[in-house]
Amino acid sequence: MNFSLIYSKTAKGVAEVATRSGALTPAMRRVLIMVDGRRTAAELELVARDGEFESIVAALLEKGMIEQTGTVETDIPDWVDDDDEATVVMESPRGPDAIPALRAAAQAAAAAVTAAPAPAPAEPKTPTLEERKRMAVRALYDRLGPYGEEPAARIQECKTLEELSERLKHACRRIALFRGEQAAREYMVSIGQV
Repeated sequence: MNFSLIYSKTAKGVAEVATRSGALTPAMRRVLIMVDGRRTAAELELVARDGEFESIVAALLEKGMIEQTGTVETDIPDWVDDDDEATVVMESPRGPDAIPALRAAAQAAAAAVTAAPAPAPAEPKTPTLEERKRMAVRALYDRLGPYGEEPAARIQECKTLEELSERLKHACRRIALFRGEQAAREYMVSIGQV
């Protein structure tokens, strides 16, 4: 294998890292995560077991999760004429020198992650009726336990936001009855009704 090759993730590979579909073995996933368009095959091989790397790369290529995007530029000795054909192949860095190289690659990856700009905060999404009902029922059971069963059932039956608002007032009165006015106010705040 030519260890000077450089691979990049495809859109499918990026999606796999983000979603963990389960289509990859742990070893394949480790290699895919390390692929960044800058590391050579020699550097990537450090995260695979002896003898597994070539089959992992072949599988990732076949699944369309990575693609070859280049090779490392190497200095060609002066004694090689421009007309001569020369192929420079990097050797695998396995052996006693592999540990520092792996550490350096891991530190570079960690630095890249921490240096990445934070994503812009997304606008808060308005919860759907079903999400509001789930949130209200969960908070109700947190405060009343089994005594929240009757108002929880009524909340689950709601078909509109107006109906839900009325059922939440009923649930609030029940919490006030069992736990006090402060608990009722906290309930309304926790479900975003204040």
